[in-house]
Amino acid sequence: FRTREWFFGAPGGETFEDVTARASDWLASLPPEGDRRVIAVSHGVWGRLARGVYAGLDRQTTLDQDVPQDAVYRLRGGMIDRLDCEPIAL
Repeated sequence: FRTREWFFGAPGGETFEDVTARASDWLASLPPEGDRRVIAVSHGVWGRLARGVYAGLDRQTTLDQDVPQDAVYRLRGGMIDRLDCEPIAL
C-alpha cells in the first residue's frame, strides 16, 4: 500500500489508462464550460482521476491528490478549487 498503484491491481479490473480514458470521455461529453451546471458524486479513486484528467496532471500527481470527507471540488477554467465544508450538528 506504499503507492496507490494497488487501486488497479484487481484481476480483470480497470487499469489507470482505462479509468482515465473513461473520465476523459465523460468530461468531453459535458456541455461547454460556460454552459455547464453539473454536480458529480463519485468514490475517491474516480474523483482523483477525473480531476487529474481535467487539469492535465501527470499520473503520480493525479494519484497523490487528497480525498477529503469534508470538502467538495469545483472544476472551472482548468483549475481545481477545493471548497471545505463545515459539519452540521443534527
